[in-house]
Amino acid sequence: MNQHLMSFIDKKLEEASSFVTRYMPIDLSTDAIYEGLVGEPHVAAAFREAVKYLPPSSVLSRRASVKLDGRELMVSLRLQPTEKYSVFLMPKYELVVTRESELGQAMALAIQVSCEWEMLTKTWNSFKALVPDTTILAFLFPWLREIMLEFHFGLLDVGVKLKSERLQIEREVKAIHRRAIPKRFPRLSIELNQVCQSGKRLFGQYRMLEAATKDADRAALSIDRASNLAPDWLALHTEEVLAAWQEELQTLPRPERRKLRGVR
Repeated sequence: MNQHLMSFIDKKLEEASSFVTRYMPIDLSTDAIYEGLVGEPHVAAAFREAVKYLPPSSVLSRRASVKLDGRELMVSLRLQPTEKYSVFLMPKYELVVTRESELGQAMALAIQVSCEWEMLTKTWNSFKALVPDTTILAFLFPWLREIMLEFHFGLLDVGVKLKSERLQIEREVKAIHRRAIPKRFPRLSIELNQVCQSGKRLFGQYRMLEAATKDADRAALSIDRASNLAPDWLALHTEEVLAAWQEELQTLPRPERRKLRGVR
């Protein structure tokens, strides 16, 4: 796949996943989120008493590490001052949240969605690096067709000046839209195929959330994309599938092998 076209797809993935993680709502009040993070009711009560003697502050905007059932998550906080807490004081001890807690249950959907975006992005990055054939990538990741509906040369980060390269990109965009089934392609596990297919649903959710949050504030608590939520099996399945694909290529006649490896 042409590098400019690949960068365009990468950018769309980045835009959508970043937007969803920033704006995915947590269905709790700001006070409940803060108290859930502090954890200890007596500490929250002491903070509530202490802030009475402090001047009100603006929004608390910071990243924080949260332990959720033994797993470390990075979260981004944007807590607007409330009548109860005009200032948000943060404890020095480790922030711990359990899945059974009110905050843990409220965070569950945001964690799941963030994990799905991370899995899709990691899988795309792995396959685009070792499977350069556009028709195969379009077959494995059918949501690319929707991305291409937004494509035009003016959206490329770097201008494509050579006519030959513009023609190549146009051919590849048409190949994505054709819905062709390639003669050969990597055989995915059921779980990995579900990840590859998930882009259609995830981009649909992104567009719905984008339409519903025009001019809205960011979520009071959002899951940081650096939390490394992807399950261990994802890397294992991806490695096994791509290794089997490379072995299959070795059995092919050299011209076909070179073509599938993107060698002209």
